[in-house]
Amino acid sequence: MPDGEMESSSLDLSDIRELLVESLGDSVMWHSDVENKPLELHLRDPLPSKVRVYLVNLVPSGREGEFKVNVRLPGHEGGEEDHAAPDRTGGYLTMLGGYHEHHEVFAFWDDDLHEEYGSVSPLQVQAETIGEAMSEGLATQQRATAGYGGETVIVAQPNRVGEALQMRDRLIKIRTLLHEYLPDGWRENGSRAQTIERVVDVFLEATPRDRPTEERREMAQQVVADELGNTLDTIQDKFRGELWEDRDPGSEGYQRRYLDPILEEIESVWRDEETQIEKLLEEDEEPDHPLITYLEESELPVSVYLFSAPPDHWWTAARYNVLPFTEDNREYWEELSTGDVVLFYSLTEPENTDLSEQSEGLIGAAILGEKYSKDDDWWWEDSEDAESFEYVARFDRVFYTGRIEDIDFDLETGISDKDDSVVDDELEALTADLLDVSTAHSLCHDVFDERMPDEEPLAAFTYDDGSTETIRPKALISEMASSLREAPPVNIYSEFSGSIDEELLEGLHFPDGDKQILDQIEAALHAGKHIILTGPPGTGKTEIARRVVNALDERYWWLYSGSQITTATSDWSTFDTVGGYMPDEDEDTDGDLSFSSGIVLNRYKDRTTETPLNEPLVIDELNRADIDKAFGQLFTVLSGQSVQLPYTKENKEIQIGSASGLDQLPEPHQYAVPESWVIFATMNTYDKTSLYEMSYAFMRRFSFIPIDVPDLPDEDESDEEDRLQDIMSEYLSSWDEIELEPGDDEVIAVARVWRNTNNPVDARAVGPAIVQDILGTITQYPESGPDLEQRLTNAVISYIFPQLEGVPERRRIVNSIMASPDVDEERLKESAKEILQVSFEDDE
Repeated sequence: MPDGEMESSSLDLSDIRELLVESLGDSVMWHSDVENKPLELHLRDPLPSKVRVYLVNLVPSGREGEFKVNVRLPGHEGGEEDHAAPDRTGGYLTMLGGYHEHHEVFAFWDDDLHEEYGSVSPLQVQAETIGEAMSEGLATQQRATAGYGGETVIVAQPNRVGEALQMRDRLIKIRTLLHEYLPDGWRENGSRAQTIERVVDVFLEATPRDRPTEERREMAQQVVADELGNTLDTIQDKFRGELWEDRDPGSEGYQRRYLDPILEEIESVWRDEETQIEKLLEEDEEPDHPLITYLEESELPVSVYLFSAPPDHWWTAARYNVLPFTEDNREYWEELSTGDVVLFYSLTEPENTDLSEQSEGLIGAAILGEKYSKDDDWWWEDSEDAESFEYVARFDRVFYTGRIEDIDFDLETGISDKDDSVVDDELEALTADLLDVSTAHSLCHDVFDERMPDEEPLAAFTYDDGSTETIRPKALISEMASSLREAPPVNIYSEFSGSIDEELLEGLHFPDGDKQILDQIEAALHAGKHIILTGPPGTGKTEIARRVVNALDERYWWLYSGSQITTATSDWSTFDTVGGYMPDEDEDTDGDLSFSSGIVLNRYKDRTTETPLNEPLVIDELNRADIDKAFGQLFTVLSGQSVQLPYTKENKEIQIGSASGLDQLPEPHQYAVPESWVIFATMNTYDKTSLYEMSYAFMRRFSFIPIDVPDLPDEDESDEEDRLQDIMSEYLSSWDEIELEPGDDEVIAVARVWRNTNNPVDARAVGPAIVQDILGTITQYPESGPDLEQRLTNAVISYIFPQLEGVPERRRIVNSIMASPDVDEERLKESAKEILQVSFEDDE
């Protein structure tokens, strides 16, 4: 660099800090005020997560071809003997840096090698290195006598600053690993130490991993030799005899015998066990907790809040798995979104002044699900005071530090029904092992220089610009992680005691009305029975079951977490319903066998997160399955008893049992059957011959509810046509899916086909849904299309004949249908021969 370019930089330091922030662009998630020293940055991967840098101007050092920065730290007071150290707390990568406004480069020194700095001890960098960075974008310089064992100065143009920060972070981590694997005195020679660090850096980051270690090591040594203007042999000398003290090189030589195995061990840690690096750096390792994983890996924007409430509020919140809000606090409720994370802050004094004070602090956290407004009175204040908690946000996943299993989850018993001493005991269990408020605030100060945001009932963790901040929440969760256990996000311990909306089956028509059906279903649910809906095909059995389970989930979301509909088959076995061993999909396990849960067990626990669930199961056409083969051990479970399976999970036999029978939260090998869980099954009484019979042992675990078809008048009855018209009118009034209104001739023709299908054989009928399909089809033909006889014949073949497959009396039923006035008898006969294998020779 020409002498004329050895001039000083005199930018305002706040401008230098602002320039660094701008240079890092979108990598910056948050930064401190640029007016203040030092500059703190929170950065996105792959850059170091937290950086603290003290920035000053680069000025000529007074020696030829050299620049410097004059170190001025907040602790410096002046004088030759004055020393100070930068702030190295909070897990930040701390650096000292300089900037030159004319050459437009940053320089960064290695603070990891300095205990403290004298106020008259500058840090230097060669002008040649600055010139190389101006030309190449990034350059390094070894300072053999600086710090402990020498340091590597990194100089970069603004558009390469991110790489410089990554390199500085890597070199510190590599140095930590080298301390573990190399002889103790490896840094006594500064030039050697820097060369070793840089060679390992290049080996890890810039050599192809599909090449042998020796070849990669030589490639890395050659890169460093070129950087320093040395020969390969000069670089390799630094890895030979003196480094290894009194070790014998053997026939392989020092590098192959000692260095190459060390490089392989370092790479193993570097690639596959990065947490070990953090341990070696003596930083607090972040615990593996689902909430931390969620905050780090969520693809959607997530806000994090602190919710403050009295302990008796948390008692009810735990039983119903929701956050409560009054009308006055509705704006907080509206602020929340599905997927947000809330930390639970329990106050000292209960709302009910008759209860005892509790410890104050954090007792848990949750990932939020949907928001609802409620009508029922849950909270003590709902019935005692005028104020009502009308708005709630449910939990999708929830975690507690206390003995949550010691709380009474029976929702039939409210807090006002209990003796105060009993409630006090449960509140003490709920707040056990909490993170006390003082420790929580101290943690937040340590990592973020601010306390918890507990000024409002619901307060967000944010940066100054309002964006979400997760540093404090993650630190708090990490501190609680050892005691923060996952609990069911729905109440699996309480029985169903609710009601079913009388309008639930609106749009469906039943001969005896829908109230009778709903009353039977509600009674069965209250009795704890599973339910089988029986009847001919097309009577709406599956639709009834679907509406009921959906209504349970929508209205009683504190009990239910969804539902599942499936269709039974003759191939079903306990492998399908309960589960069994399957090869593990995880590549690391090399296809080892592990337990894979079946469709029933998956209603009790999420396969991915293992979060307890309560999902009612709808099994369509249940009697298509061989019940004994398909349900096996579930017979015992359906009767409310526990059963052990011949499989293991985490070296424990898998257990299925009633949730109320557990004395602790469900463990990984346990599947807790919620007290309100229910199977809705459907069974066609008019079905194929391949059906299996159900044993009495199975049947007594269910309530059978018939779904009938109407009584259709015989042809010889005097008011036959009027009655058919009346019946069809009742159904037509509820069939919104039929787009074009059918004519009277079409309606009566279809009604007579329906009558002639159902009446000839007892207990063999089709339901109104099939009639609806027929009417909906024949009314869709164009005006120039076929006549009614052809349209109705086509519909009979399409919709009724498939229901007759395998029915022994099908010829008798087909003959009856052919007697209908508006069908093509010969076409129906030919189709019956082909589709149903019906012979009409005897009729001839």
